Order: sequence, then structure tokens, then C-alpha cells
Amino acid sequence: MLPALVFLFVVSFVGALPYNCPAEDSSVPVIMEHERFCNYYVECSNGQAYVFKCPEGLNFNPRIKACDWPERAGCKQG
Repeated sequence: MLPALVFLFVVSFVGALPYNCPAEDSSVPVIMEHERFCNYYVECSNGQAYVFKCPEGLNFNPRIKACDWPERAGCKQG
């Protein structure tokens, strides 16, 4: 039950974030850093932005578009 509530919260929260996702998917996924949190990232699908959390201890690295060690990710947020 708790994972479902967290998912609903994240989906509800995403709607208020200003991410410009393309209306249609292409062969290259659109993945970008979260505007507020280093350990989250945003992935677009069919015009919708979905927020994902990196595994514990990792931050999103926008250069490689993947979760990475904090010292390599270079996050300047928060």
C-alpha cells in the first residue's frame, strides 16, 4: 500500500514541475536532472514527466544521464 501512495504522490508532484517533455517519444530517451534534488532525475514519456530517485548514496549525473557517485555527478543543487 505504501509504494502505491508514494507513486501517487510523485505523479501528482510532477504535474507542478516545469519540464518540457516532447509530445512524442523518439528513439533517444529524454532524461534530465531534477530542478531541486541531486538524487532525483526526470524521464519523459509521451509528453509526461516522471520523477525517479537514484539508489541510496548516488546522485544524478547529467553528463552521462545516469546515477553516479556524488563526487563525479558534480551536483550544485541544495
